[in-house]
Parts: sequence; structure tokens; C-alpha cells
Amino acid sequence: PQIGGGETILVAEDDATVRELVVRILRGAGYRVIEAEDGQRAVELFAEQPDAIDLVLLDAVMPALGGKDAYELIAKQRPDVEVLFASGYSADTLPQSFLDAHGLRVLSKPYRSDALLEAVRQALRGD
Repeated sequence: PQIGGGETILVAEDDATVRELVVRILRGAGYRVIEAEDGQRAVELFAEQPDAIDLVLLDAVMPALGGKDAYELIAKQRPDVEVLFASGYSADTLPQSFLDAHGLRVLSKPYRSDALLEAVRQALRGD
């Protein structure tokens, strides 16, 4: 179903299979998607067009630069950007105190497409 209104989502996910699936789900729902294979690339892509990106979806655990470090670099460029973390190990990599301090949310892996779309919708609305 078309639920997106053309918002741009930057997806950083090091697992190519997961990334392709997420991109397909989001595009199918009407979002514009920019893909990054790791946190470092996500930071570079964000820097190229910080005002064009409505939401950053970061995998918590990635090589080169993990989700938390990527978030901190992205937030320096634009503190108000909406960010959603995806993680199978949130307790290890994303302390609750960090999430609470920044008002961040985590989508637990594995997740179904409807859970992904609902989390994205909520993040874009700022709920």
C-alpha cells in the first residue's frame, strides 16, 4: 500500500539481503530511498544532502562505523533529523540511557514489513 508521501529515507544496513528487502518495502510504500552499506557511507551520503533526508534508518551493528557513532556524526550536521535504529542486539550497543537522552527509538530485528512501515510512519510524524 502507498503510505509514504515521497519522503526521503537514508537506509544504512551492512547485510545486503536485509538492505535490499528494506529498500524494496520502503519504495513499494512510496518513499524515496538512499542506500548505504555501512555507517561511514551513511554519514557521507547524509553530508551531501542533509536537508533532503527526512529519516535515517540505521542498523545498530555495522562495520566501519556502527549505528551509534554514525548517528552522532549525522546529528552534528542536523540535530533535528529523525532517526530510527534497527537492531538485533539493542541492549549491547544502544544503552537505554543513550536512547532516552536523544528521544530515539529502536526497531527490533527480525521485523515484519508492517512493523517496519509503522515504525517509519511514527518516526516521520515524530510520535
